[in-house]
Amino acid sequence: MNIAVCVKQIPDPATPYEWSVDMAEFLDSGVLYSVEGEGHTAYLGIECVEPVVNAYLLDLEVPDDGGSCVDDSDDDPFPPAGESDLEQLVVFVQCLGDEGVDVGDYDLADALADPSGLELFAELLSDPAAMGGVLACQALLPA
Repeated sequence: MNIAVCVKQIPDPATPYEWSVDMAEFLDSGVLYSVEGEGHTAYLGIECVEPVVNAYLLDLEVPDDGGSCVDDSDDDPFPPAGESDLEQLVVFVQCLGDEGVDVGDYDLADALADPSGLELFAELLSDPAAMGGVLACQALLPA
């Protein structure tokens, strides 16, 4: 059985909520999970969404049709340019390069490919020479 799970934020400046309602109704196995919060991307941006999406992607646990959650964080979903966590991570890595740590070219695409930073930090932690740069640049890390 194929199941489509639509996770939809309300409001969403890019796509109307009604489109997701229609999509879930159109699909024989459509399930709609609604998120009340600002912005366009709920996954990895709104804390109450991550367990629902992870359960579906990892264990094929389908949420209840009509399920929902509310984003009650005070985070700005549209931070000014240069202030998002990923952009701050890029600035941090650029600082590491300025401190002599061999990080190569690192840009927003690299940060998007590893949004948790696990690969980046695993590489840094395996290089004892990088610790001085990490200490010098740590104030630039996103909270």
